[in-house]
Amino acid sequence: MEERKLFRGSIPMLEIRALHIDLKGCVPEFRRLLRQLEIYAAAHYNAVLIEWEDMFPWSDTSLRSGCAYTQDEVRKIGEKCEELGLELIPLVQSLGHMENVLSQEQYRNLQEVAGDSGCIDPLNPGSAPLICSMVDDILKLLPSVHLFHLGGDEAMTFGEGRGGAEFIEKYGRAELYLQHICKLTSHLKARKIRPLLWADMMAKWNDEDLKRIAGEADLVAWGYQGKVSRSRPSACRERLKKYLDCGIRLWGGCAYKGADGFNSELPVLEKRIENTMDWVETAEAIPMRGIIATGWSRYSTTRPQCEIQEGALQSAILTGAMLYNGNLLDGDAELVLDFLDEIGEGELSRKVTSLLQTLSGIIQEHWLLFQQHIATTASHRTQRIQGRDWYQNFFIESLESCRQRLSALRPEFQETMHELLTPECAEAYFRERELLLEYNYDYCEKVIS
Repeated sequence: MEERKLFRGSIPMLEIRALHIDLKGCVPEFRRLLRQLEIYAAAHYNAVLIEWEDMFPWSDTSLRSGCAYTQDEVRKIGEKCEELGLELIPLVQSLGHMENVLSQEQYRNLQEVAGDSGCIDPLNPGSAPLICSMVDDILKLLPSVHLFHLGGDEAMTFGEGRGGAEFIEKYGRAELYLQHICKLTSHLKARKIRPLLWADMMAKWNDEDLKRIAGEADLVAWGYQGKVSRSRPSACRERLKKYLDCGIRLWGGCAYKGADGFNSELPVLEKRIENTMDWVETAEAIPMRGIIATGWSRYSTTRPQCEIQEGALQSAILTGAMLYNGNLLDGDAELVLDFLDEIGEGELSRKVTSLLQTLSGIIQEHWLLFQQHIATTASHRTQRIQGRDWYQNFFIESLESCRQRLSALRPEFQETMHELLTPECAEAYFRERELLLEYNYDYCEKVIS
């Protein structure tokens, strides 16, 4: 009997199968990133969407992390992608998720709502030139780019800035979006580069406005939970068909990691399979240029790091297989580790996954104890019971035990993540979890004191 393979056939189901690398957190060491690109190419991805955030060597050094990649390293990333046949698609935020930029003193005047660094003001004349300058920084080092993602999603304060309400009342929400974004898309189109935008901000646009955006950019409809393409307003099938009818070139967006909890340690494989297969079935019914498998490392710049890339490698490989094959057969999930063994990554994947499972177990146990302690204390208050009882002492002692077990895990975590993550990200990842347990423990002590 012929041996079953994870990747079947010679003709992929989708033209473009892109994997998203989110550098807002869990940042890989440079050499490890190059190796990851080799793994993704082996998994039959043919594009990578790199969200640079503060890891790019921006001309304005205040936007760089202390461990940002160098100009030479960025060029080598581009060369590696070209060598592997991976289309490199850069991503620069242009509306929401602007915290890295707008938290800097010199750019706070561009905040749509003063004191909120999340959204740039679409009516400020300085907003578009700033984004264009960041685009130009990338194109100087990556001149062969053909596709460029401008984000454009989840603008939580959209229209709430100075003059926003008046503009919307007179011209509409779509016009407020378009008058800002079209300055950026025009900048790219002049370089013969096709822009991409997330589609959630267009969920309620009329046909006329959709036809205008069709000439400016491809839209990426996304949704990461369950049968999202049948329920999320911007990604339901009826809406996707509307986009096509208006001449829009369409992409889909599933998630292989970063969608199962804002501070989770590992993706939930069953949920990732359901999500990806729903997008595959949708792409069979509705023509799409490709699907981007997103892998979020933070839900936003200011939130905790989640799901280290190495712990999500099995999910990334299986997602690649589903996007390539167009289906999922019984046993495919088991073939992932065989595939990783074949390319020399199986042992490391098992080691990292086991470590993160242990870490996750400690934190989940901690949360259960915390909830029980708070619930018991609330019951004491309503019954006017004075002092501690056995249960409260037990919960406090058990919470302290979780802290000690987490601290004991630190040396193994540091040793395992050495040369996988940048030292800064590895330390921050573990410290975030230590502080979580410390803060909750201190709170529990306080409420019964």
